[in-house]
Amino acid sequence: MDFESSDHQLNTRYTFDSFVVGKSNEFAHAASRAVAEQPSKAYNPLFLYGGVGMGKTHLMHAIGHTIKKRNPAMRLSYVSAEKFTIEVINSLRFDRMISFRDRFTPWMSCWSMIFSSSREKSGRRKSFFHTFNALYEQQKQIVISRTACRRTSTRSKSGCARDSNGD
Repeated sequence: MDFESSDHQLNTRYTFDSFVVGKSNEFAHAASRAVAEQPSKAYNPLFLYGGVGMGKTHLMHAIGHTIKKRNPAMRLSYVSAEKFTIEVINSLRFDRMISFRDRFTPWMSCWSMIFSSSREKSGRRKSFFHTFNALYEQQKQIVISRTACRRTSTRSKSGCARDSNGD
């Protein structure tokens, strides 16, 4: 997986200009814009949740596009829960966890992750929170999206959780 370039990971159609803002998603849109304009300054982490098709992925891509447009040298990564899990499993299997952490934490300015699975495995959750804590402590912007919101950690409650449904 290429963690050094988000260019091929971002959908060019998903920008703030093409996002349809309505009463149900206006705060999620505003929070996402604030993150895109000032990464690590506003709402860190930003946790977007809501139903399928409500614009979570669109907003995540829009944040990435805006950050790259404002600062092309800034590095960011867009990682799905599935890709993250595969990387964790392979790193554990081949005894490369230090290398795994080194790929995520030293240089990223923005880190986005989509949770599409409702059941996290214990090992993936543990690796996720180690990575999350390292990025958070380095004041890197974190954006997380999930279809169903069950609970958040104490650390993630210090950021902003926005329901793209407006609930």
